[in-house]
Amino acid sequence: MDEEAAVYDLGSVDAAATSVVESMPTIQRSFCNLRQNHERTALVTVPLVLGALAWVPVVFAIAMMTVAVYVLLWSLILAAWAFVASGYVFGLSSIIAFILGATSGNWVAGAMDGGVSLALGGAAVLLTPIAIQVTSILYQTSIRFGRWVAHLVVGAIICGAGAAMALVSLIACGFAPDTVAPLPTVNAGFLGTISYPHLPQSLSFTR
Repeated sequence: MDEEAAVYDLGSVDAAATSVVESMPTIQRSFCNLRQNHERTALVTVPLVLGALAWVPVVFAIAMMTVAVYVLLWSLILAAWAFVASGYVFGLSSIIAFILGATSGNWVAGAMDGGVSLALGGAAVLLTPIAIQVTSILYQTSIRFGRWVAHLVVGAIICGAGAAMALVSLIACGFAPDTVAPLPTVNAGFLGTISYPHLPQSLSFTR
């Protein structure tokens, strides 16, 4: 065929450009800002939906568990000191009971009530070191628990960020990692040569 017929057989410029764009891998279209609007929407929506389904219940459960544990620890501390404080109050009230028994002439009732109150006060004195020790243990436990929760939250955030990045990358390349060029190999000193092959290959450390 002649030149005009050959050019006509190739089709219009717009059709040729569309064909070239469609033949490009998804990740290259993303880098060249040639992604369609629905593809951009999918890249944003899918990770957000999957992330919400996976992480929102976990974060909520961890938050509720943290609050429950802290409330339990401090409730035990308050309960221990409330018991000790009530013992001291009963111990001081024994003086009033003795005075009332002596002034009213009913010394038996005064001795009985005052004796019981005094015994409770003595129990509070005996239990004060235990309350201090329990408070110290529970306080240290709350601090350790807070550190553990902090590590858990930070680790979960890092893990979620890595998973989200990997998911977005898989969506961007159309779930075809083989179409993406691999990263260059890096010499990591005593670790040897490190390469980062695509999924489903595993990270390899070779000397």
